[in-house]
Amino acid sequence: MRIYHKRNFAEGLFFGVLFLSLIIITVIGHKELSFSEIALGSLSLLISISFIMRSLSKKSSAKDLRDEKDERNRLIEYKVAMIFEKIVWNTSLILTIIFAVLFAVTKYSWLIWPLLGSAILFNVGFVILLLGSIYFERNS
Repeated sequence: MRIYHKRNFAEGLFFGVLFLSLIIITVIGHKELSFSEIALGSLSLLISISFIMRSLSKKSSAKDLRDEKDERNRLIEYKVAMIFEKIVWNTSLILTIIFAVLFAVTKYSWLIWPLLGSAILFNVGFVILLLGSIYFERNS
């Protein structure tokens, strides 16, 4: 058997490992499976089988590679990523401000952790934006 689309194969293996880890954790922990674990495991297994089968099929892999290189699909992917980045960045800024104000008013020490987490998320987003701008400015 030949692997025609290596990234799909790797994604299939990832979801397969996710499914196996769920089974192993359940067996080691000697606990009953809940509905959400069964649904997650089933979904992981189905996605894994789908990705691996598509990566082994010459026809499906050719279609996947063609779709990946399509400029319209790339443009849509970039637009979605840009909107996602804006939403996450603005949400983390709003949460940072809310937690900072709540901490200043109430002085509850447990508010430091969500404040720190949202501030780190905001700063990581800023650094990624800055580095991405520098990278694309130099390479275009």
